This record gives sequence, structure tokens and C-alpha cells, in this order.
Amino acid sequence: MKIGVITITYNSKIVMHDFLSSLFAQTYTNWHLYIYENGSPNKIDHVLNDYTPDKYTYIDLCQNLGFAKANNLAIQQAFKDNCDCILLINNDTIFDINLFQGLFDKLNQHNALVIAPKMLYYPEKNIVWYGGGYFDARQALKNVHIGIGKFDDGSYNASSWQDFAPMCCVLITKDAIKINGYLDEDYFIYYEDADWMYRLKLKNIQVWYEPSLVLYHKVSSLTGGVNSSFAIYHATQGKILFIKKFYRGYKKYYWLSKYFLGFAFGILLGRYGIIEGKYKFKAFFDIIMTNNSGYYKK
Repeated sequence: MKIGVITITYNSKIVMHDFLSSLFAQTYTNWHLYIYENGSPNKIDHVLNDYTPDKYTYIDLCQNLGFAKANNLAIQQAFKDNCDCILLINNDTIFDINLFQGLFDKLNQHNALVIAPKMLYYPEKNIVWYGGGYFDARQALKNVHIGIGKFDDGSYNASSWQDFAPMCCVLITKDAIKINGYLDEDYFIYYEDADWMYRLKLKNIQVWYEPSLVLYHKVSSLTGGVNSSFAIYHATQGKILFIKKFYRGYKKYYWLSKYFLGFAFGILLGRYGIIEGKYKFKAFFDIIMTNNSGYYKK
């Protein structure tokens, strides 16, 4: 089975060596890498000179189309090239030489359509980032990472079916794409994975979580960190788009109001700073008042 490995780059030069070293060391060799450069001012094409050219396809999109659209373009190309499944994976990651083989074996063993490994923070390597996932109806279907921030003490080592996995690393079969469709391009970055996974859940299809396989993630290293203006704006925007899409009638307005009041009171009570509040308010009004989603430039 041929795996189309897809990674979207944006100012990724600082992480590409570790990522490519992990990738080209894989014991499973029937894969092809698709690198889509999302309009980055700092290209990574020269970094590829040390690697076998017939194992990768590099496309410079020349503009930032967003994470969802760039991935969709790469997925379409991978299927045109007769890949049987796709591995969406962040390039700010490091992983063991047996990751691809393990994902492939466990996918077949459990007749899964989608599979994800356990994901730990890097460089700590002993703190959980993803140990399974679900959607919390008490928080407007928030996509929850089980175990996030907890010490990796073995509590998250049970293989199981889950409702959610982040697209930091997820192996998806062609059948899953046929059933569930592509990523929703209304999301620029953040929440496109929650959207896709929730649509999958609505079709009664789950993700196989395999903790015997581990990936290390340099979380938000390419977006300025989780507290950057970029991350705050787009995460807020993504949440609002998600609520608008999956709730109807009074429930939609209930959750939008509650979400707005939540961060408004958070600012008043000091849970959020003025700058963070500024970007949350801007994201909210861009979506609600103008329906203007997309890349925010300061």
C-alpha cells in the first residue's frame, strides 16, 4: 500500500532537518512525500537537496492559501499518483523509524479507516499532547485532547476507538476521504481537523488510537506559540465557524453568545490580557458581522 505523506510548510526551515531525518529513516519505504509550501517568505526547497528527489514532490503555492486548502490540493495529487492512503503530518515533529510500518500494520489489523499515534510534547518527551480525543457537548463540541499536559505515566496506553485525532499526524485511507470528503476550506488554520473528524463521527466512523506508536510534537512552533496573535485570532475564528456550521436554531445563538460572553468576562476578570482580548474580539466580529474568514494580518 502506497502512502502519500503530506506536509504543509510555512517558515519551516528550522524544523525540516529533524522531520526529514525521521521520514527518510522509516523502515516502511512505499511512500511518497508531498511538500506544499504555503506562500512562505522563507522557502525550504534548498533543504531538500540532500534527499532523494524521486521520493518527494515540492510545490510552491506562492501564496498562503491556508492549511485546509493546501492539504486538499496535496491529497488530490496523491490520489492522482495512485496513493492508497494519505498521512497528514506536521513538519514540526520527530518520530521513530517504525512509525509508518506500525500505522500501516495497526490500520489493517483493526480494519480502521483512520489511525493516529500517541503524541507527546517535544523536547520534554514525557508530557502528553494527545492521548485520545472526543467532542465535549458541554463546551459547544470542543475537541478535547485526552491527557493533554499530563505526565506520560502509562495512563494513556490503552489502544481504543476515539472520536477525534488532530491532523498533526493521522493516517487516512482513500475510502475515508470518499466517505467524508475533503477538509473544509472555510477554515484557514485551526479547527479544520475538528470539523473533518466531527463529520466522520456523524457517519458513525471512529479513529483508531494506537499508543504503542509515538510522535513528538514541537507544539505551535511555527505559528508563534499558542498565545501568539496569529494563533489566538485563528483559533477563535475556527471555533466560531465550527459552532455556526454544526448548530442550528436557538442552540447556535446560545453557544455563540456564551462563547462571546466567556471571553468578554475573561478579559474583565483578568484571565485574558488586553492584547489577547483584542484578537478574540476581532475574530468574533469578522465572522459574525462581515463573515470575513481568512488570514489576518496585523
